Amino acid sequence: MKVSFSLDSLMDFTGLPKNQQKIITRMIGRLMENPKPKSQGGYGIPLGNKGGQ
Repeated sequence: MKVSFSLDSLMDFTGLPKNQQKIITRMIGRLMENPKPKSQGGYGIPLGNKGGQ
């Protein structure tokens, strides 16, 4: 699986402290391995407004 980022997101990412970059990189790796929702044993979370507001 390949992940690509926009130039703006890369600039934002490199502006973060190194410890936060490490956490984000680790989570992106986990999502690449198993993007299914947590309810199905994965690391992903559903997107959207579930409250209807």
